[in-house]
Order: sequence, then structure tokens, then C-alpha cells
Amino acid sequence: MRTLFFTGRGDKGKSEVGGNGFSKGDPAFELLGGLDELNSFLGFARAEAKKNPPAGGAFSVGSTLKRLQELLFIAQAETAARAFRHRSAEFQKIMPGHVAELEEVITEVDRAVPPLTAFVIPGENELSARLDLARTAARRAEREAVRNEKALTLSPDFLRFLNRLSSALFALARYASHEKEVKEDSPGYK
Repeated sequence: MRTLFFTGRGDKGKSEVGGNGFSKGDPAFELLGGLDELNSFLGFARAEAKKNPPAGGAFSVGSTLKRLQELLFIAQAETAARAFRHRSAEFQKIMPGHVAELEEVITEVDRAVPPLTAFVIPGENELSARLDLARTAARRAEREAVRNEKALTLSPDFLRFLNRLSSALFALARYASHEKEVKEDSPGYK
């Protein structure tokens, strides 16, 4: 059997989910698209992280990014289930433990990098720049979730997860610079 890459059913701006038609401009599709974009940015960063794996048990940005991608699939499943009123919303959802995982990443990185005393200009190396792109996509997805929180009946854990995710990505970008012994630049406001 061959993969069918198009059906043509969505050519008029509608998608079918569970036998019901929805506009592709529906808030759920906006959030799902943002999460998908974010997952792609994480893959873009992970591809760079795989070029220089950590030595002997050191903190791995690549493995951390893979885990974050897995968590994003759970966030997408929850979004779709809640938006399209599917029973799987009870099984695939962001939980407090997922938020705690992100907090553990942030804490671990915080122990490894120097204290932050000023804003950081993105782009000190390839991996940190890709992580900063992912961070901005995470913030955009969070804004979309907040805008549509009530319509999509998103949980407080879901919103906390997106907020922590962008913080974790910022921490990982700092770690990527620190690991390469690259000095972070701050804006001069000149």
C-alpha cells in the first residue's frame, strides 16, 4: 500500500475530524499548528545537538529535546481531544509530572551555567540560535493557548506546561553556549 499524501478534501478550507467538519481557521487548528511548528523547531535544534553528543554521562541537550518532542505530541493529542470532544482527552493529557520534568531541566541547567545578569542576544552558536527560535515558537503557541483557553477548555497544567517549556528552551540555549565556552553577549542599548 502506498502513502496518500493528499486527499483534496480540505481544498475549501475545511477539515473533517470524527465525522464533523471544522474550519481550518478554528482556534484548535491554530494551536495545533503552533505546536506542530514548535515540534519541528525542536527537531531542527535536535539535529544540530546530535552532531556533538555529550561525553560520558554529561547532560544531553539532544535527548532532552527528544523528550520535549514526545511531550508536545501529548499536548497536541490533548488539544485535539478537547477541541473535537473526543473521549481520548481523559487519557492523553499534560499532567503535573510533565511540568515537573521541565522544571527539573531548568534546575539542572541553572546549576551548570553562570547566573544571568542581563538580557542575552540570541545567536552565539548554531545550537543556541536554533533553541532560541524554538523558544519564540513556544511563546507564540502559549499566547494562542491563552487566547483560546476557554473555548478549548485547556487545563491549568497545559498552560503551565507551555510557560515552562519556553523557559526550558531558554535555559537549554544558554547551556548550549556555555557548553561550547562561548561568551553570551548582552545588548548595549546604544
